[in-house]
Amino acid sequence: MNIAFALFYLVYTFVLNWLYDVIFPIEEKATGDVSEAGEREAAR
Repeated sequence: MNIAFALFYLVYTFVLNWLYDVIFPIEEKATGDVSEAGEREAAR
């Protein structure tokens, strides 16, 4: 029974995270700006 609860919550968490990523995707511009800023800082 404990394994059933663990498996249920693993699947539940995976589906919840997947749906959240579908509904609220990370914008490419935002991640690109951060990585470019990081590259500029590393080049200094």
